[in-house]
Amino acid sequence: MRPAWRAAVPLALALALPLALAAQSATAAGLEQRVNEFWPELNAFVSLDERSRIFLSASFARGREYASATEASWGVHYDRFARPLPDWWTRAVPMMEAGWNLAFRVGYNRIAALDGAGADENRLLGDVTLRSVPLYWGLQLADRSRLELRDVDGARSWRYRNRARIERGFGPAELFGASLGGPLAALGVAGITPYAMLEWTWDSRVSDWNRRYQQYGVEVELRGRLGAELYVGIQDQSRAASSAVVAVGAVLVVRY
Repeated sequence: MRPAWRAAVPLALALALPLALAAQSATAAGLEQRVNEFWPELNAFVSLDERSRIFLSASFARGREYASATEASWGVHYDRFARPLPDWWTRAVPMMEAGWNLAFRVGYNRIAALDGAGADENRLLGDVTLRSVPLYWGLQLADRSRLELRDVDGARSWRYRNRARIERGFGPAELFGASLGGPLAALGVAGITPYAMLEWTWDSRVSDWNRRYQQYGVEVELRGRLGAELYVGIQDQSRAASSAVVAVGAVLVVRY
């Protein structure tokens, strides 16, 4: 088994490069930063069989959809997976979504403005995700293309979002070594996945790529039903009163 620092170095380099580029671009553009945002979220996955599941979500955020608005959202989605990745990889990475090369999702989201500054929205969505086999150093790449049909206070529009992500799944002992990884595994930690993600959005209302969103975080998979995620999100908008939002997000995941 490799020492913990040798396992972590390649992923640290992979995450450091996009983060450095993001910081440089934000400084060059002179963006106004708001760092006092916290985005809590609850996700529930209900497996129907080995290839499909229901995904339920609920979240609370400020500045995610509208520059100075507070909103609550919930959604229900159906996921279907195809083209499984190798068995040795799916055994090492227990998360269902990490074990498939191709995934489809259809769903509905409801967004409700809580302070009158934003808008109520009904959203139908469909997306397809392509995921690579494990590459050099165990890195995985994933690309998600999403189309959203939106009704924002009665005004209809559509939006395209492309999200690219790089990640590396670790077992506790592989990442931290036997001395620390062993106790973590005994406590129920089954997998740890640091990642970096970049998303670009095209909005039909302005006929432009009007939003860029970056996210850097770590997912923790627990044996049994629970998981968690902690991340930092940076959202730049070209057509909003506040040009950038920096938020810390926390996600509780429940699997059935």
